[in-house]
Amino acid sequence: MKEGEIVKYDFEVYADDKLIATTIEELAKEHDSFKEDVDYASVYIISGMEGPYPGIKNAIEMAEEGGEAEVELQPKEAFGERNPRMVEFFRYNDIARIASQQEKNLERGEKIEYQGKTGTIILVTPSRVRVDFNHELAGKKLRAKVSVRQVLRDNEECIRAILEMNAGTSKEFEFSEEDGVLTIKVPSTVSLSTKWLNGKLKVVTQLRRHTGLKNIRYVEEFYQKTELQGEKAKETEGEPEQTEGEGIEESVKEESPEEIPETQEKVQEKVQEKVQEKVQETQEKAQETQEKAQEAPEEYGDVVGSDAAVAELGEE
Repeated sequence: MKEGEIVKYDFEVYADDKLIATTIEELAKEHDSFKEDVDYASVYIISGMEGPYPGIKNAIEMAEEGGEAEVELQPKEAFGERNPRMVEFFRYNDIARIASQQEKNLERGEKIEYQGKTGTIILVTPSRVRVDFNHELAGKKLRAKVSVRQVLRDNEECIRAILEMNAGTSKEFEFSEEDGVLTIKVPSTVSLSTKWLNGKLKVVTQLRRHTGLKNIRYVEEFYQKTELQGEKAKETEGEPEQTEGEGIEESVKEESPEEIPETQEKVQEKVQEKVQEKVQETQEKAQETQEKAQEAPEEYGDVVGSDAAVAELGEE
């Protein structure tokens, strides 16, 4: 393919000969990797740009229209070698709090976000949790195969393809050209999406380059949901109008003398709970330090066996 051409293609990507991604539904079913939430369909790329997986860009450049091409990559050319220093230990309570905030389960195989990194939980003990921040495909060989279906030349097809690449869809978009001005009506389902907000300027650049149209105009419309408001009005119709000052008695409750001691007792209970939690946390940390010092190296692999990990444990 020549650099800059818009290409419609299918791909299949293997990691250590196991299919991990494809746009072909039959192939996914054949390899028992079919997923209900995946839209299996040909996709678009501008030749010379990076694809969704390493190796696709090179394969596209090697292929011809109607043909296929395949590229094999060593781990360092794909997602890198596994780095044992990217496996980290956390106190159980700390990682449990992070997992709870992200609505994740504290169990093996669960993925969590920490300081801008995505990690996979690989070990859970009563006192500690081990998280691997290596990419899940790190250390694996990759094989990418592409099948070029079409090189786009028609302006309307190019517009649709550019919208697909930058908005994730071209459905519901409407566009027309008049006096050298391309007007694109953006559907309300897309106009506020992060993908569109990040990609709309790139759309203009690519349209100018690939269609020859220099003036691009977006039309984004936002409608008020009057029907919903009408239903809300019907629900409240007939209810007595609240005047200023009404309802205060309901929102402010005066405590009786009998209730005050009960409130004080609750406060004391909460203070005691906090103190107990702090004591327990200190005890767990002390126990954790002892466990780290006595733990067998084989249980924790290369990380505990490395000088850096031993130093880290000693510091704690």
